[in-house]
Amino acid sequence: MELPESAVIYLRHTKNTLDKLTVEVSAPNGQKMTYESKVIKVQNYTKSVIFRKKFLLFLPFYVMRYEEELETLDKDAKRLLALIKEYLDIYSMM
Repeated sequence: MELPESAVIYLRHTKNTLDKLTVEVSAPNGQKMTYESKVIKVQNYTKSVIFRKKFLLFLPFYVMRYEEELETLDKDAKRLLALIKEYLDIYSMM
């Protein structure tokens, strides 16, 4: 039996987030198998890469990179316009 490829998708990550995870599979007879699973860090994907690789599922999470600025966006017209431009760029790519 061939196991499917697996990956862990992190919507947010820090510098301490691992690039690979170790998975241990236990068989009914007690045998164990260990393998490395991919880690996908959504925040590392640019909108261009998201569209080129057709990872459109990542788009709703793309703007999460602005979440720490949400309080200041209302007070900073320049940053708010930059966010609106991001949305318009994404819209134009669709």
